[in-house]
Amino acid sequence: MANTDQHQHMGAKVIDSRGHPVGKVANVFYDDHTLEPQWIAVRLGVLHRRSPLVPLDQSYFSEGGDLVVAFTEDTIKDAPAAHESAPTSREAEDIARHYGVEPPHHS
Repeated sequence: MANTDQHQHMGAKVIDSRGHPVGKVANVFYDDHTLEPQWIAVRLGVLHRRSPLVPLDQSYFSEGGDLVVAFTEDTIKDAPAAHESAPTSREAEDIARHYGVEPPHHS
């Protein structure tokens, strides 16, 4: 995703690939080298203690300002957990594998 910033992401409603609301963006994690947003943490709601990470691959903002991601709600809810801070390299690999995307490259 290009030309987006944290303010655009934070608090945005997250919509899954089927058009169902999943939650809201709780945090944004950036690539260390490109400074592009790479992952979001999704706050699923008050009944859920964890905020799964979702890669921003193929995501976009709708005309209404919602963030539409390329994954289903079930896939998001079943994602491996990560620390509250940016995911470690190992966590990022596990999460990327869960979603079937390329893991981020670290040098």
